Amino acid sequence: MRIKIDFFSNSNTEPSAKMREAMAKAKVGNEAACEDPTLNELVATACKILGKPAGIFLISGTMSNVIAYKVHIQRSGDYLLLDETSHPLIVQSGLIAAQAHATPLPIKGTRGIFTGEQIVEFITRPSLRNIPRVGLVSIEQTTNFGGMHVPNQQNILSMLRNLI
Repeated sequence: MRIKIDFFSNSNTEPSAKMREAMAKAKVGNEAACEDPTLNELVATACKILGKPAGIFLISGTMSNVIAYKVHIQRSGDYLLLDETSHPLIVQSGLIAAQAHATPLPIKGTRGIFTGEQIVEFITRPSLRNIPRVGLVSIEQTTNFGGMHVPNQQNILSMLRNLI
């Protein structure tokens, strides 16, 4: 038997009948007031699995990305390095500039993957008041538009550790 697997996006999936039934029967409450028992259980379970004391439920990858970018971009206009084919750069409606107040600096990788050597010049550039500094390096876990390839994150992380 052949099973069709679509890795493009989780937004292309349809819930099964059992999933729809579970959603219909789920206990709900005011999520903003932390009174939704189903969501509270989901967050608690995720925290337990990940060994974290607390968590927050974010409804989309776009929301997750913009929050992460805002946390790490300290000065408006600082660079956010990412592959030129990265999902946030291509399809997330300008969130990098408009919401995170960062300047996207696309790196030409191969199949959505850049190397530590490609970004070292930007990381080691002197910090001047009129030139953006690198505020964040964004690495996709699997490259969406790069053909679903998985980068060797160790290459980039080890180079960054050596620079710090």
